[in-house]
Amino acid sequence: MCHTKNITDIGANIGSTIEISCSVDAYPYPTKYSWFFNNSKESYNLEDHKYSSNNSNSILTYRVLSDRDFGKLFCTASNGKGAMKDPCEFNIVPATHPESPFNCKVVNQTAVLLEVECEPGFDGGLDQIFHLQVRDSVSSVVLTNVSNLTPQFKISGLSPGREIKLTIWAENKNGQSPVLVLEGFNSKVALLQIGKLK
Repeated sequence: MCHTKNITDIGANIGSTIEISCSVDAYPYPTKYSWFFNNSKESYNLEDHKYSSNNSNSILTYRVLSDRDFGKLFCTASNGKGAMKDPCEFNIVPATHPESPFNCKVVNQTAVLLEVECEPGFDGGLDQIFHLQVRDSVSSVVLTNVSNLTPQFKISGLSPGREIKLTIWAENKNGQSPVLVLEGFNSKVALLQIGKLK
């Protein structure tokens, strides 16, 4: 059976080559894998040389050359006991810019340190990076910029009692998400409040 039961969305740009990993749970290990493509215009089996397999995993190298290459890919495996009943399914969609991080909150706050954590939004089908910018709320001067592969940030070295604004967004090679704004004071007793998407 497929190791992950959920349908996996994978974003791709036209002209790109992506690798798709199909992992299955089986005993004994699968002896054969097959890949199949389907969309509203065509259906076909993928040639053996386009994918490799090693025990419980098969990796397909897939090229997106035109709109016709967007659609669903199915991976099946079989061993001496039989074949998979339900295939692993991957939905190849046009890549977009990422969605905004959400549920952002301050998890630690002192006079000189802020720790902010968010949940990542959909990455648009591409690897994303997260950014946080700190501005002085009065003068709008940029005090610091932080980037991270996860939406978790530590900001230190800020002057106590200074009113600040935090701007958070995600970015991939197709663009950036709308920004999320947190506003408040950099002090132990102040609370940061989530602003609206802008």
